Amino acid sequence: MERRNQHPVPNTVAAYNKNGDAKYDSGDYDGAIADYNKVIEFMPNNPGIFFNRGRAKIAKGDYNGGIIDCNKARDLLRNNAKSHVAIYNVLGFAKLAKGDYDGAISDCDKTIESKPNTAAAYNNRGYEKEAKGNVSGALEDCQKAVELSGSKDPIIEKCSQGLIDFINGNYQAALESWQKVLQQNKLSRHDLHLWIERARAKLDNS
Repeated sequence: MERRNQHPVPNTVAAYNKNGDAKYDSGDYDGAIADYNKVIEFMPNNPGIFFNRGRAKIAKGDYNGGIIDCNKARDLLRNNAKSHVAIYNVLGFAKLAKGDYDGAISDCDKTIESKPNTAAAYNNRGYEKEAKGNVSGALEDCQKAVELSGSKDPIIEKCSQGLIDFINGNYQAALESWQKVLQQNKLSRHDLHLWIERARAKLDNS
């Protein structure tokens, strides 16, 4: 009996973490957050858990809560710039969703400074620049994302190509690319529904 109960905390943490990841992947963000909360009770200084909970909060639309958790993860990682890349990508999406375009672009800039060949960062920054009105900058970033992603990351490639087509007036092609992204990855970094609505409106008015 004593041997079975000798290490209950690590086993419990692993179970909650695994369950949280599974719930996140299935779209049960509230369930994932509840499991990550349990892990944080046992491991209050683990940056990975704060990052995971932050992603889940952002996915359910709690952008402020997600940003707080991601900043906590970044602070716990201190000077580990390589690990900051994923955090800045998620922060950039959350800030874009909030309308903080300058903050979102800044986070993508930091990702690109640390890891220049990150296709997702160029893709994200392209959407952020388009939302801010910098169309030429958006095109440049999305073209770079397509170049870097290619067959290695077809989701990012289609996401960026969709915005390129939209900017160039190829609304049907843009719509098809974005719909494919959503079909293949419901947990896409970008909430594409706004752009899909814009493409449909353009088609309706053409």
